Parts: sequence; C-alpha cells; structure tokens
Amino acid sequence: MASARAWWSALAFCSLLSRAHGQEPAASDCDSERFIVLHGDGVDPALFDEVSTDLATELGHRGIDVCNPDATAREPAALAKLTANDATVVIELDDRITHKRVGRDLPLARVPPNGRALAIAIAIDELLRASWAELTLRRGEAPEDDREDETRVDSYRTRRTVNARGSYHRPPQLTLAAELGYLHAPEHFDAFSLGARFTVRPWQRGWFTLGVAGLASVPAKSSLGDVLASGLRGTLTAGLCARDRRKTFGCGGARVELDYFALRGLDPQMARALVQHAGVVQASAVALLGFPLPHERALFAELAIGGVLVGAEATDGTRVLMAVTGLVLGVNLGLEFEL
Repeated sequence: MASARAWWSALAFCSLLSRAHGQEPAASDCDSERFIVLHGDGVDPALFDEVSTDLATELGHRGIDVCNPDATAREPAALAKLTANDATVVIELDDRITHKRVGRDLPLARVPPNGRALAIAIAIDELLRASWAELTLRRGEAPEDDREDETRVDSYRTRRTVNARGSYHRPPQLTLAAELGYLHAPEHFDAFSLGARFTVRPWQRGWFTLGVAGLASVPAKSSLGDVLASGLRGTLTAGLCARDRRKTFGCGGARVELDYFALRGLDPQMARALVQHAGVVQASAVALLGFPLPHERALFAELAIGGVLVGAEATDGTRVLMAVTGLVLGVNLGLEFEL
C-alpha cells in the first residue's frame, strides 16, 4: 500500500512539474488530423482541467489532440465523458472510428488527491488503446484496395507496464549523436572539436548527456613562433528538456567539462610552450534547441557559456601566447539518433 502511494505521488509530482513549466495546455487548437473531445459532468473544474492537461500529454506523443467541445466543427475520433459519483469517476468512451462504446468505473479512494488527475488520464488512454486494438490488427490483414479507407493508427514505440489501477512505467529515451563543436576564450584560443555524445532522457523531462570529442585549436601567431593546442574534451551535462518532442523542442542545464591539452610551439627553437601538457576544468550553463526529423532523428544546436575553474597557458617566457582562462564560449551542432 505504501509503495503504491509513493508511486502515485511520484507520477503526480512529474505531472505537476510539467504544468508548472507551462508546456502543455489543457486543450489544443485541434489542428491535428485526429483529436478527441473531453466532457465533464459533475467533475470538479480544477480536477477536470488537470485531467485535460495530463491526457493531452499522454496522447500528444501519438499525434492526438484533446479539444474542448466547441473548439472545432470537425468530427472527433472519440468522445470521452467523465461523471463524478462520490469517490468514483465513471469514464464513458464513444469511439467514432470503430463505432464502439466502452466504459470504466475508476475508484479514487486509494489514489492520493494529487495523483487522481493522472490516474483518470491514464484510464482514458487505456480505454482508447483497447478500442483501437482490433483496428490495428485488421490493418495488417485488409486487402490492398481497402487499406486506403481505414484510419491510420500509430504504432506504439514504448511498452507500458500497467497494473490494476492503471499506473505505468515509461522507459527512458536513449539517443546517440555526432557533433561538431567550437570553443573560444579571450586569450587567443579558438578551437574546433569533433565527437559523439550519449543522452538519457528519463521521466520524459530529464536530460543527462555524456560526451567525448577530439579537439584542435587554430594556431596562435607571434613574432617568435606559433602555438597550437590539441587534445581531448569530455563533458557531463544534467538538466531538463521540453516534454513534447514532436515539434521544435528545447533543453537547458549545467555542464562540467574536463579537457586535456598538449600545447606546443610550431617553431621549437624560437617559441617553446612552457606548459606542454595541461588539464582544464570548465563549468557552464547550456541551452539546446532541437529540430525533429523523420525516422526518430533530430538536429540540434547548442550554446554553452561558462568559466574556467582550472586553466592553462602557453608563453614565450615573457608574454602569454595562448591561454584557456576566464570566460569560455562553446557552440555545438549535431545529429542524434534514437536507440
């Protein structure tokens, strides 16, 4: 019992966090090809708004909108009606695609108050999936001439483990990306990097990235010779992302970077790097903008601004020819693939 309540509280916390960031509206503009209409009868208005928001989140990943009854004159894919009865909510689903009517009584006595909206939204989603399951099976057996007349039902990319109360665990999203980067520091340091990053997005909002790349700088020129830096960079990023990745999405967080540099003079007889090998530690704030592509891919552009905690410099004995110190600007461009 205690573990079930803790699980519901965790799910409710994620739902409240998403609403606090203002990312998902309670009802959309009904511009998708498929949408459902949600009605409430005797349901508390605040609870009804929360159910609409959570249901829009659940269905949004499959390209389905949740609309108000007067938002559009088009025929919806389904009508969902909620009726409150003491500690039970009656859910009635009128499926306009399969011409079925299904329902469910959802007891809320054992569900914490801050998790009831999410429980109702999941129950509606499960009724909709069950109603469309037969249509999904028939699509593979239909004759070629009849397939164009059937309404397309999206495949589900994730498996959902559902218990008797309708709660589920969504696996984290994993991606692998190739990226091209640029680093700039005020003391004659400009470098380019090429590498890869592995990203985990748990809870649909979490953002954890581990990256590694090779790095080479533009030569810093002086009258006594030039200095070149080359080496490796490793990054660790943690933050939050927008939940809906069907359209342009954003991420933000903090990053710690560890670099290894080999500093050398291109003319050793005249300009020798006093620090030949050095480690650099940086901390920065990161913002990412993503652009989804077909086949579960995405382009992204990233900006990082931070400071050097442990720096390095190369001198000719009296002057600094190149230094990685102070404020550092980083830009990354990449292409990621969902695993």
